[in-house]
Amino acid sequence: MKALKAIGAGTIQQLAYIGGLTAQFWSGISVLPRILPIFGKRGRWRAALRQMYAIGVEALPMVAIVSACEDSSLRFRAPPS
Repeated sequence: MKALKAIGAGTIQQLAYIGGLTAQFWSGISVLPRILPIFGKRGRWRAALRQMYAIGVEALPMVAIVSACEDSSLRFRAPPS
C-alpha cells in the first residue's frame, strides 16, 4: 500500500504542477490584447517604437564595448599557435 500511496502522491504533485503552468499560460494569453500594440490600443505603437529604438539603436555603444572586451578576453585564453 505504501508504494501505491507514493505513486499517487507523485502523480497528484505532477498534475498540480501542470495545472499551475496551464493557469499561468492562460492568464498570460488573456492579458495580451491589453498589452500588445497590434491587438490593443493604437497609441501603444508610439511607445513600442520608442522602446525598440532605445533597446536597439541606443545600445550600440554598449554592444561595441562588450564585444571589444570579449574579444580581448578570448585572445588571452586562446592557446598560442
